[in-house]
Amino acid sequence: MFKYLVRRMASLVPVIIMISILLFSLVKIMPGDPIKGMINPNIKDPVLYQETYKRIEAQFGMDKSLPEQYIRWVGRTVSGDLGYSTKYNKPVIDVIAKPMKNTVVLNLISFVISFVISIFVGIYSAVKRGGWFDKIWQVISLVGMSLPVVLIGLMLIYIFAGKLKWFPSSGAGAGQGKVGLAYALDWLNSMALPIFAITIGSFASIIRYVRNAMIDVLSSDYIRTARAKGLSNKVVIYSHAFRNALIPVVTIVAGSLAGLFSGAAITESIFSIDGIGKILVEAVTNRDFMMVLALNMFFASLSLIANIIMDIGYALVDPRVKLD
Repeated sequence: MFKYLVRRMASLVPVIIMISILLFSLVKIMPGDPIKGMINPNIKDPVLYQETYKRIEAQFGMDKSLPEQYIRWVGRTVSGDLGYSTKYNKPVIDVIAKPMKNTVVLNLISFVISFVISIFVGIYSAVKRGGWFDKIWQVISLVGMSLPVVLIGLMLIYIFAGKLKWFPSSGAGAGQGKVGLAYALDWLNSMALPIFAITIGSFASIIRYVRNAMIDVLSSDYIRTARAKGLSNKVVIYSHAFRNALIPVVTIVAGSLAGLFSGAAITESIFSIDGIGKILVEAVTNRDFMMVLALNMFFASLSLIANIIMDIGYALVDPRVKLD
């Protein structure tokens, strides 16, 4: 396993280089001048303005050729320096530290909850195909897939924050001023509705994949043979059917991991959460190029890691697949 991971990580190096060149080129051809956004708007003297422009341009190496700028950017990124945010006037790493933590924890909690619900409901729906449980969850999953995240978020705010007053309508300031257990409880209370919104959008589609995969497997000849041999229903479902049904599900679940993070911007905007999705949208609209580069590289790297997780998942659920 370790050798496989080392080989896969090494194979990603040229891919990451290609992605970084593409992203760097796209950012450089975007309209707008980031240096102008860093100059004090109170400077009206054209000579002083030009001197300030030249000083900032030299300070951030923007007076160099594009290849040299790219090499400098890669070198700084590898050493942990993600550049300087022109919108926040401070290093990118300082801007995204807390939002990154919020987004990662928020999405991982939603991912685990939606995965557990999807597996349980998908299996039971397939086993009880056509029954009331299956029909109810078919409707719920269809509704969840059809509703946009914006509408789900607004409905949750109206019901649970506006009418019932169980949770706050905003995730802003979650856990602020608290430490330890008090911080965790306040954070979870503030993030309950965003987690609920992301979970609904995620499990609605995965349930259908798990159910359909289980139905295909349960109708296979080897399952009928297992039943004919007198094996219990639990053994047939969990020891024979479920493991084979997981193969297509692994693809969907691993793919959705990256999708959760990249699609978090809408949820974070609705609930006013200080997350990287919201910051990315603001960075694009404000032409904060170093921030755009850093966050897009994060999303690209996450997608590549999801592919590795997918391959490992195949090997874990299907002994015929070898990690070599």
